[in-house]
Amino acid sequence: MRDRSPRFPIHLDRHHLPEPEWDYADAKIGMYATESTPDFPKPHKAPHGAPNILLILLDDVGFGWPSVNGGLVRMPTAERLAAGGLFYNQFHTTALCSPSRAALLTGRNHHTVATGVIQEMATGYPGYSGIIPKGTATLAELLKHTGYTSAWFGKNHNVPDNQTSPAGPFDNWPTHQGFDYFYGFIAGETDQFFPSLYRNTQPVEPPARPQDGYQLTRDLADECIGWIGKQKTIAPGRPFLAYFSPGAAHAPHQPPLDWRGRNEGRFDMGWDAYRRIVHQSQLERGTIPPGTRLTERPEQIPSWDSRPAEHRRLFARQAENFADFLEHTDHEVGRVVDAIEELGELDNTLVIYIIGDNGSSAEGSLVGTPNEIMSLNGRQPTIDEAIGRSQFHHVIDVTPTLLEIVGMTHPKEVNGYVQKPIEGTSFAYTFDTAHADAPSRHTRQYFEMLGNRAMYADGWIASCRHGLRLTRLRRLRRQGPVPLHRQDSRGHLRLPGRHPADGARTARTRHPVGLTAIMRSGPDG
Repeated sequence: MRDRSPRFPIHLDRHHLPEPEWDYADAKIGMYATESTPDFPKPHKAPHGAPNILLILLDDVGFGWPSVNGGLVRMPTAERLAAGGLFYNQFHTTALCSPSRAALLTGRNHHTVATGVIQEMATGYPGYSGIIPKGTATLAELLKHTGYTSAWFGKNHNVPDNQTSPAGPFDNWPTHQGFDYFYGFIAGETDQFFPSLYRNTQPVEPPARPQDGYQLTRDLADECIGWIGKQKTIAPGRPFLAYFSPGAAHAPHQPPLDWRGRNEGRFDMGWDAYRRIVHQSQLERGTIPPGTRLTERPEQIPSWDSRPAEHRRLFARQAENFADFLEHTDHEVGRVVDAIEELGELDNTLVIYIIGDNGSSAEGSLVGTPNEIMSLNGRQPTIDEAIGRSQFHHVIDVTPTLLEIVGMTHPKEVNGYVQKPIEGTSFAYTFDTAHADAPSRHTRQYFEMLGNRAMYADGWIASCRHGLRLTRLRRLRRQGPVPLHRQDSRGHLRLPGRHPADGARTARTRHPVGLTAIMRSGPDG
């Protein structure tokens, strides 16, 4: 990790993990016990003051939904944490669930960790198998060598689809990737009232039924709170890593029965007016830079007023239900934070709240849906005051940031496997007020998903977006080549996918400095 901050001294600097077997070098064995000296193996002990870590990752939440970003979905826990901490408005992820999650836990780009797509689409090719390599050890695997205990609550979606049953194999499950405990679901989604639950590697039944108040996010929070309390009761000096990744706000959108209807009527203005409201709110809050103009509504999306009245009622109701679901999730996150505070541990806990592993989901098509099962099967339905930091950073930067804070260098070998380099850049430097406006140290980053791709370099981005839905792609295959469009915007270069040479010429003419910077960059990350 480059430019390590002096605030975080190194405590563990080893090329090989785990450490060699204990050799009892100081043990002395005499004729009698009174003449003998034991040399018991010492457990891993975290450095004094090592922080607890609460890593929260929500699912399928767009940038314009949360109130902390200027949206209309009320998320007081996120606002509370931002007000007492730092708010990053240029934090990026990949475009899909599994890739972002694998990148988050390893500090490498999603292709490096064989997760170029979601697990359901994994193939037997490099970068796409869905099997996280042993040469890219997870954050939990590394932290346990510094004395941490760790647990994972909620969504996994990082196990190949043909290895998700109780029969295993379990090599890629959380408890075989460094986590001491897992409670949640392995697939990309599950029913919030009747979930497919696992405790470690064993399937378990939900502890209650919906009529008794059961809902999965609530259950996950209970489990997380109970586990943290147990750890701090038994071993109060041992820091924890709690990874809380509920299924919300991924479909199915199922808020608890007692949370339904709290947003009735709040989205009747429709999506066109909602965009204007949120854009103005983000300007006023400083979430986006002064002078940022609202983009035109994409031509593929119809205007709100063009929809029949019965469709508008349906869409408004879907938005209300989504908001109920997301607001409840933030409430449950708040319960976990409150529980840590009640234990007297919040001041020594680093909370990272990532509100979305990608943007809002489009699986519901233009007519929306509370359930994406049809989409996952290839069919679209036929009828969507903080202290700010604006440095560019990416989900691969979380692991190197936490390693720096804990005081651990990245080893060259873990469990006998040579480790691939960390590709992320620590953003711990942004914690210092003196560096609030410092240039970003993450200067280059590539993006790619299903052929859509971009390259970021020093404030510029060149991108190529195909954006074809599966149903349209099938139709266009019969019709012939697809004309792709070129669009320029402030500081962003969009290059056409069919004619890269022509796109490069156009970009050179309009933005010569930016394109030159990008062309000189490699896919660093």
